[in-house]
Amino acid sequence: MIFLSLQHLAYGLSGIYSSMPRKLENPRFSDPAWYRLSQFDVARLPDLKRFLSILEFCDAVVTVAHDSVKEHLLSLIYMGFLEGVLKPALTQVSNYEQFTFPGFI
Repeated sequence: MIFLSLQHLAYGLSGIYSSMPRKLENPRFSDPAWYRLSQFDVARLPDLKRFLSILEFCDAVVTVAHDSVKEHLLSLIYMGFLEGVLKPALTQVSNYEQFTFPGFI
């Protein structure tokens, strides 16, 4: 049952990431001095807020979980999100879009 729940967390990251904007549409984001999103920005991007909440929850699980649970979750995130979703997204998009995701994190 726990491992099934971990799959939902990892797949949730992928699903929420897929629904997030690929380009930030605010004039201040094109300012060369801009380097990160504020809490105000996060509040205005509900999918980003959900994505960050799932990441924080995964971090909490990894911090307190048994080693087998920790390894399973990290493996699912690595294969299902980092390799399966994020890597292709970063290698198949324009340069501008490549900078959007690091701005989210």
